[in-house]
Order: sequence, then C-alpha cells, then structure tokens
Amino acid sequence: MSSLAPPVVTADVRTLRWTRAQFVALLAITLLATLLRLLRIEQWSWSEAEAVTWRAITLPLAGANGFFSTSESNTPAVYLGLRWLCESGWLPSYGEGWLRLPFAFAGALAVPVLALLGRPLVGLPAALAAAVLLALHPMHLAASQSTQPLVVAVTVQLLALACWLRPMRVLAIALLVLAASSAELGFTAAVALASMRLPVRARTFLAQGTAVIAGLYCLLSLDVLAWPVVLLAGIGATCATPWRTAIGLATTVPLTIAMGFAWFGVATPIAAMVGLPGLCLFAAVGLQQMFEVARAALPGTRRLVTVAGLLPAAVTATWLAVDT
Repeated sequence: MSSLAPPVVTADVRTLRWTRAQFVALLAITLLATLLRLLRIEQWSWSEAEAVTWRAITLPLAGANGFFSTSESNTPAVYLGLRWLCESGWLPSYGEGWLRLPFAFAGALAVPVLALLGRPLVGLPAALAAAVLLALHPMHLAASQSTQPLVVAVTVQLLALACWLRPMRVLAIALLVLAASSAELGFTAAVALASMRLPVRARTFLAQGTAVIAGLYCLLSLDVLAWPVVLLAGIGATCATPWRTAIGLATTVPLTIAMGFAWFGVATPIAAMVGLPGLCLFAAVGLQQMFEVARAALPGTRRLVTVAGLLPAAVTATWLAVDT
C-alpha cells in the first residue's frame, strides 16, 4: 500500500524555486496550449453563445433595450472588457478571429496557472501532467476558441486559488469577485474555498464524494479522464493532508454539475468545463501513481521500466490529442 500513497509535500518542496529545466518544460507546455488555441481560430462558424456575446458588446449600454437591461449584465465583466478592447482599438475589428483572440489567450493562460496551483498540492510531476491534459483537452480547446466568458472565469478562479495558497488573500478575494462577475458559474471556486472551513470529517466526506461524483460523470460522458479518476476514488481515503487539500479545492466538479442541472436542465459541456481543471488534477495524480506502481513492480533496466511506466500517461495524452 505504501507504493500507492501520494507524495507528502513538505514546506521545503512548497517553497522550492523552479529550476531552468522545469521552467522550460512549463514554457513548452504553455506554448503548445497557445498554438493549439490559435490554430484556425478565425475559421469557425459563429455559435449561439457567440451570438449572445456579439449582442452584448454591440448594444448601447443604457436605455430600455441597452446592455444593462439584459440578463448578461448580471455578469458584465467580460462583456465590458471586450467592448473596451474593441472601442479602444486594441482589437482592430469585430471579426470572429479578433473577438476570439482574448479568450484564446485566457484559455492558454489557464494551463501554466494550473501547474502553479497544483505544484504545492500534489508535486511537480503531477502538476505538469495536469497542465498537459488541460492543454490538450478538446473541451477546453473548443471553449477557448469561442467568445465564452466562462473561459475567462475559469482562468481567473485558478489564479485566485493559486494566490490563496501563497498566501495572497486580498488579491485572491479580488480575483474571486472578478470571476463571479464574469460568468454565472464563476463563483464555484469561492464555494470550494469556503468548504475548506468545514470540520475534518465533513471535508473528508466531501473529498470522497467529489472523487466518486467526478468518476461517475466521466464514465457517463465516456471521458478519457475517467479511469484515473476512478482509481483515485478508490485510494482517496488513505491520502495525505496535502492531497486532501487538493481534493477540497477540486470540489468545483460536483458543484458545477449540480449548478448545470439547476440552470440549464442538464450538465452541459460548457458548464462542466468549470470542473475540468480539477478533473485534470485528479487524472494527473492517478497517472503518477500508476507510474510509481509500474516502476516498483516491473523488472528490467531502469530506462525500460521508466518507459513502461509512462505508457498510461502517453496513451491518455495521445487520446486527447487525437480528439483535439
């Protein structure tokens, strides 16, 4: 059982600076995410959600038929920001490619931020693996190539969680407010942080429930991340304190599903995207545990055993890349 235990993250590891090789690896993953999100970004047809965004940024602000009389004004931050970018000349036109560009960069930024958030919780290898999964995930890629305010809200929430752990609490709270004013589901990270104030037994129950719900959601949606999530659901009860914290932060997964049902009648893919970084974190740690088990159990030379242990992660990344 000791081989299945996740790494215990000490204070020294939490404060360890990034080496040049680690920084280059993160930079390469970020570059990959950016290139994928910029690829043919101007060639997609307008979607219904993008029509809503177009209407929100072209209406007059005031008046009976103005922007502030619409439901989109309840979460105005992204719409007002995009309007300012267009009116100030930072975006030279209202064409599809230009309007989608800020959202593509916001989606790409979520990838390194997830690594920065995950490192003090689950260690560097799992954090980088989670960043790769998010960089390649077709759901996040498709949303990043559209004018979806939720893409911005997800990135801002990840930034808020990373600041909260540093700790930079004032900045984290400001970012949580910004996320809540950017999209309807932009406040789920605040609820997840509030859940960390619960008693230990309640947090443990919530952590295990999160893993089970995430696994069921993945299985029902036939998502490629299903099997590492289910693996973690089985070993979650024996995990160390840092991993319990990571699971607590990932409670956005069941919250998103519940809110998706409440607002949309079904857990739509775009609503489930709020929980996608948490699912990537689950899956990355599951893949890391599989690697450790394989390395401990397989005979052979060290290089051969390392390659064999990395096969599950390679299969997962390849599957996501093909779907993308």
